[in-house]
Amino acid sequence: MPPDPPAPTPPPLGAENYQLGPEISSGGMGSVLEATDGKLDRKVAIKVMLLDADADTRMRQRFLREAQVLAMLAHPNIVPIYDIVWEDSMPLFYSMKLVKGRTLQAILDDLRKQDAKALHDYPLTRLLRVFRKVCDAIAFAHSQGVLHRDLKPENIMVGEFGEVLVMDWGLAKLLHSDADTPVCVDEDRSEDLSHLGSATLHGAVLGTPQYMSPEQARGSMADVDERSDIYALGGILYAILTLRPPVEGKTALEVLDKVSRGEISAPTAFQARSGSRGKVFEKGEVLEATLIKPLPHLRSGLVPSALSSVAMKALRLDKTRRYTSVSALEADIDSYTSGFATSAEEAGALKQIQLLMLRHRVVTVALAALLLISISFIWKVMASERIAQQSLAVAQVALADESYKRDDATGMITALDAVPEALRDQAWDYLSAKRDSSLDPLKIAGFCEDISDICEVPRKPAQFAIASRDGRVGIVDVVTKKLLRTLDTGQPGDLRISIAADGTRLLCRTHSTATAILFDLKSGTKVKAIAVSRSDSPVPANYQTIALNSNGSLAAVTDLEETAFHLIDLSTGTVRWTQPFLPKQMFFHPDGKRLIIMEKSSFTLRSFTLDSGWNFMLPRLFATATSMALSPDKKEIAVALVSGDVEFYKAMNQNDRRRKKVSSQIIGHLAWTSGSNLLFTGLPGSHESTATPPLRLVHSDELTPLGNFYGLHHYPGDMPLCVNHTSGHVLTLQNPPQLWLIPDVTAATLQIGGNSGWACAFLSDTTLLARGGKVELRCHASASTGAHGRTVRGKSDPRCRASFDGMLRTRLHL
Repeated sequence: MPPDPPAPTPPPLGAENYQLGPEISSGGMGSVLEATDGKLDRKVAIKVMLLDADADTRMRQRFLREAQVLAMLAHPNIVPIYDIVWEDSMPLFYSMKLVKGRTLQAILDDLRKQDAKALHDYPLTRLLRVFRKVCDAIAFAHSQGVLHRDLKPENIMVGEFGEVLVMDWGLAKLLHSDADTPVCVDEDRSEDLSHLGSATLHGAVLGTPQYMSPEQARGSMADVDERSDIYALGGILYAILTLRPPVEGKTALEVLDKVSRGEISAPTAFQARSGSRGKVFEKGEVLEATLIKPLPHLRSGLVPSALSSVAMKALRLDKTRRYTSVSALEADIDSYTSGFATSAEEAGALKQIQLLMLRHRVVTVALAALLLISISFIWKVMASERIAQQSLAVAQVALADESYKRDDATGMITALDAVPEALRDQAWDYLSAKRDSSLDPLKIAGFCEDISDICEVPRKPAQFAIASRDGRVGIVDVVTKKLLRTLDTGQPGDLRISIAADGTRLLCRTHSTATAILFDLKSGTKVKAIAVSRSDSPVPANYQTIALNSNGSLAAVTDLEETAFHLIDLSTGTVRWTQPFLPKQMFFHPDGKRLIIMEKSSFTLRSFTLDSGWNFMLPRLFATATSMALSPDKKEIAVALVSGDVEFYKAMNQNDRRRKKVSSQIIGHLAWTSGSNLLFTGLPGSHESTATPPLRLVHSDELTPLGNFYGLHHYPGDMPLCVNHTSGHVLTLQNPPQLWLIPDVTAATLQIGGNSGWACAFLSDTTLLARGGKVELRCHASASTGAHGRTVRGKSDPRCRASFDGMLRTRLHL
């Protein structure tokens, strides 16, 4: 029997596992060597920190961050990392895939020297495929929250078998991370800039000068984002087209100055022969600006104007005018290679005809034999494309309308954006106006960044109390965007607030402290501190934990530890009674004798007498309740159900009930508007294509739809909506809050006698012409006075004029 083969000997670990080979390249932070991985017996590349950088903590952090970024970015066009080796608690080197090939810069240098093999192997079409793969890699990196910040041809490796890899992620930065290592300009491509001082650099300069974005050149690192990488991609495309970087100069300072001022000649401007044909430029040398003609790798030696426009759009000085994403840049490259016009060149009719003919070469050549037939046919093809575009536009508008009816905001916006700008008609304008009907986020510097609760200030138009997690409560005017008063509670954290219905008192508390604080809202002074229970358990933001009665003399306060709530007499600070229920919402009954609560996942509302705490249940609901609200006139209680129904109780007679289905979704939160109608949010189901359904407004009597209001951004449907019932403003509980003004208040009613029928028409945005019948107008209430308009009567041709501040003016011909 043959002896067993000897057991394999495990290879050494750490640095001893690698057998070093020749140096491949070196840079300002380290060297790249060829090596053999002993564990797997394969060739790898290793990147080693330079010895003189080992003592520099910032350089070690950069080196480690580069390895971590490579580990994050698993993509076919990003060099993969295999291992990182530590020694003496410091990163020594990391191993990665060994790519046999050449850098894009070396290929461009050979093209510049008119090397026959390079000209054969790398025509413009192949260079664009290489560029396209680089864009794929950067688009993926951006999707993972990573910026490269040092894109250039030298950092792009083209393998022997056509693979394209983006290398050298040493200056990479994670978005939304403050970690950054300020260093000087890349030593490989520039001279030392340390002598220039902050007056010139305005901060740290990161990257290679010729491909550096203006914001990087100015040292404005806070302004560096994805569009800075897009600028560098534009520089690489520029180099592919012209065989030289977009900016050149005799010194690095000159280059930085040109970059900062956006002094870049369009690629199509390179029309004179260069005397530097075949010259090899040393590493670190800054080239002098010269012009080349012909460009040997391009057809006819000239840069295509479409690609020149694409490069210059990516290289714009104002980053807001660059491509908004790498995908948009890729789309223009695809348009060019497919024979279509790019968005950057703004092609006119003649250009479109030219591209059409190029896309239909066989047809064009055949038609050229008969000039008259050719012209007729071309116009026919153009007309067909125009008709097709018009048909497509009509179909997209119809699709957008159908998506709007299904509350699919994402589908509506996608369909609207697909309509060419020249074909956007009145129907398109109408649907486009539905994208966002909010008044934008409420931004007050230093206050609305991190809020925990919102409450209306009764009888004060456009005023809200906003609780900040830093322990302050601010009284805010949402029309003037001013902070009117600040109450310092000294209780940072999840601060909750409640205001008495008469607007005199405000009560606040956090669950991690054992006191609630009562404020006089008129003077802003602290009235007293009330002892309450504390808890370290988190409380959902959609749970109401405190409530004041109409004059601020009683408070209902939840107790999370005991799963109960207490009624506290604020004049003495004593607990009048306790009940073993945990409310999700609660309010004091308008009769001043009861407290109504709604528990989570309950089929009933509970009512408690204020004197003794006697508990009885209101009639059973049709389905589980999700939200409840008391009408502004205190006459009805509306309850939202998971079934999409709304059920009503008469406040003074709970047996007087009605119910109607108003939504196919679960109703998340419900509120009464200033016009005594119902506003609610929905919870999207798994089949919904939009993450945030719109706000919906329904008539409180007929429960018929009055309108949908789009524009909620990343807002959970079960979060509270806060309504100022004096002015009609609505705030959402998010950071920052979104502001709305719901137009459901009847501003004027025009009643005209006679039985001849009626008709009306808007003569302008502010003038309504009516004849006969009755016309009811709905518009915003006055933000400053809360006025809701008046009834106007006339005999004929009344004209109703509304001013821009929401007040209604009339002119009658009597």
